Amino acid sequence: MRMYHASTARIEKFAATGDICLAYSTDEAAPYLNGQGGWMHTVEAPTVRLASEDEIREAAEAVGIDGSYIFELADDKRVRAALAADGFGGCEYDDIGPDNAYEHRTVRIWDTAGIVVMAIEAI
Repeated sequence: MRMYHASTARIEKFAATGDICLAYSTDEAAPYLNGQGGWMHTVEAPTVRLASEDEIREAAEAVGIDGSYIFELADDKRVRAALAADGFGGCEYDDIGPDNAYEHRTVRIWDTAGIVVMAIEAI
């Protein structure tokens, strides 16, 4: 699955134990630089089992966490650990970009060993 990640750091290879948020388009990824220069990474993400918003909420409940925003639940390491224990390599949810400027889908992958950087462009 071809995805995009904007960062102020040039990333040649993602750490195998990393945690990364990806977007479906460069237009969705670029605003995360918050007006700074940086790098747009085009990546090929591995096909992993992605948890849905409902599955994220169920995992949060199971570990005793209550939250109103999906991104906050997905940010919690205990929730991600519970999802990973259930065989998920990431999750996908509706998200709002910086300054609540736009809605988009976020794919968050915590099993980053299979992510391949295909291209890096200065932006």
